Order: sequence, then structure tokens, then C-alpha cells
Amino acid sequence: MDAALIGIIVGIVAMMGMIIKTRIPVALAMVLASIIMGLFAGMAPTALIDAIKSGFGGVLGGIGLIIAFGVIMGACFERSGAAVRMAKTFVKLCGKGREDIALGFTGVLVAIPVFCDSAYIILHSLVRAISRNTGKSAVGLGVTLALGLLITHALVPPTPGPVAVAGILEVDLGVYMLWGLIVSVPMMLLSLFYIRKVGNEYYRVPEGQEWITSQADWANLEKVQEADEKNLPSNFLSFGPILIPIALILANTLVGEGDSSLQTLLSLIGNPVVAVGIGVLMALYGLTRHIDRKDMVGSMDDSLATTGLILVVTGCGGAMGAVLKASGAGPQVAEAIASSGIPPLLVPLAIASLLRLIQALQPPQ
Repeated sequence: MDAALIGIIVGIVAMMGMIIKTRIPVALAMVLASIIMGLFAGMAPTALIDAIKSGFGGVLGGIGLIIAFGVIMGACFERSGAAVRMAKTFVKLCGKGREDIALGFTGVLVAIPVFCDSAYIILHSLVRAISRNTGKSAVGLGVTLALGLLITHALVPPTPGPVAVAGILEVDLGVYMLWGLIVSVPMMLLSLFYIRKVGNEYYRVPEGQEWITSQADWANLEKVQEADEKNLPSNFLSFGPILIPIALILANTLVGEGDSSLQTLLSLIGNPVVAVGIGVLMALYGLTRHIDRKDMVGSMDDSLATTGLILVVTGCGGAMGAVLKASGAGPQVAEAIASSGIPPLLVPLAIASLLRLIQALQPPQ
């Protein structure tokens, strides 16, 4: 076996061991693993460190601001109630009996600016209220919302994962966003066939701290009153900070480069950094104008504090990719996979699943 391939295996195993068994944080473990891979591949120490630095800076230079802006926008959505407004609007649009579809669309859209775990916490009370009032199983409703959130979280910028993928693979962010949205909605809708079956099989409707497990018992319940919507922002203010940046980015992608005034304007405002920045300004001055300034600034600071680790880990991923590229190990791995007969699509799925497992097993720092 080639030394470069051995280095990749040793580096990944060492990274897993450091993350699971030691106090070494993920970012440092990734850097140490990159060094191991580079040394096994025969890279000179100076060239190895240069590759790590250039890979780290190259990725963050393209995506750092977009991720930071997205986090600020997410804080505005959390505090203002915009996510709840979107959910209620989708419920009205989809109609009675299609509440799960409404929650799925809510998840797909809300997860664009808001991290999926935070968004689920925000909307969980709405899931309980819809379940209580309609008699639909909270299991089916909750899973549909969670799946909508997770699909977009994994596929549509400015969520850190897809932004990082676009940056590392040098894919146009507008094209990536367009295809992410095209894939997300059908995935969510097709999953409903299975989710509805699970919801009927595990019928649960909340009743305080208890659960009702039959529709006959639910029919005797007093329904929950709808929350007052007067304090929620309007549909324009709720949807605008998300949809307008998406429209600007897609318009810039579709129009392309040129010398006309329109193309010049779109190349500016349709640039992902500028477009998401416009969305942030809309959220700040549209959604949070009734929230105390110091309170809102504190919420944004807290959100940005959690982003630091995301940015560092994302940059370390770019550093590892740069080492694999500079050492020549990347093409060797690709060639080995191609000659092994393993379906190529299963490889990134297996790697992603392994990394998520490692993350789940990581001890508290």
C-alpha cells in the first residue's frame, strides 16, 4: 500500500482517537491529522505548513463573512418571532389537514438563516399546539419539521456546511443555492409518505406533561387557544430577509457577467456577501426595531461566539483538503476507490456519517 494512503488511514484513526478519548479539540485534532497525512506522503515540513495555512485561509476568506452574516440574521429571527410567523403563514396556505406539509416547508425555509437545532426549539411549541388542536400525532409533525430543517441545513447556504463545500470545491454559490433548493423541497415532500405512517403508528398528542395515545381521547380535549399574532412581524418582514438575498444571488448567477449597467449592479448586490448583508440589514431594521438595542446586541454577540468554533473547524477542513491536494494523496485515494468497485456516492456518505458519529462521541470540553 502506498505511503500516502497509509498516512490518510493513520491520520483519520489518530484524529478519531484524539477527539473521542482526549481533551484535544476538534480543530487541533484535524490539524495534527493533516500533519500526519502530509509527513507520510513525503511532504517537506515547510511545504506542509504552507499548505495548511493556505488551505485554512483560502476557505475562510471566501465563506467567513457569509457564515457570520447568516448567524446574525438567525439571531434576529429567533428574537423577533419571524420563524413562528412563517410557520403560521404556511399552515394557512397549505390548508386544513396539511399541517405536516406546512411545517415541512417552514423547516426548509427557516433553516436557511437559523441553525436547525435552534429553529426546532423555537418551533417546538407550535408543533405541540398544532397537534393538540388538530389531533395529528406530534411524532409525525415534529419529524416533518425536523427533516425540513435538516435537509436545508445540509444543502442550502448560508448554513456553514454547504457554504464550506461550495468554497472548498470552488462551486458558484448561486448555482449551489439554486440546486440545493431544487433538491430540498422534493426530498421533504417524498419523505412525508413514510413520516405519516410513523406518525399514525406512534400516535402521540400532548396533554400537559402527559401524552394521549388515541384519537378517541383527543376528541374530548379542550383545544388550545391560538397565540396572539399581533406581536409577530409581518409576512414581508419575516420572509424578506431570506427571499430577497436568494433572489439577488440567483439573478446574478442567471444574468452572468457583462458590461451593461444591470449586470454591473447585479454583480455587486448579487454577490453572496453583499446579498446576505442586505438581508441582515433588513432583519436588523425590520424585525428587531421593537427590541431593546442592548438586548439585541447581546443576543447577536452570543450567537457569534458560537460561530467561532464553526469557522475554525471549517477552515481546518480546508487545510486538510489542501494537504491532500498538495501531497498527491487525494488523486491516489480517488483512483483506489474507482478501482475497488465501491459506488462513489457511498464514500462521502460514509465519511460524513463517521464524522457525525465522532462528533456525537466527543466528550465535553
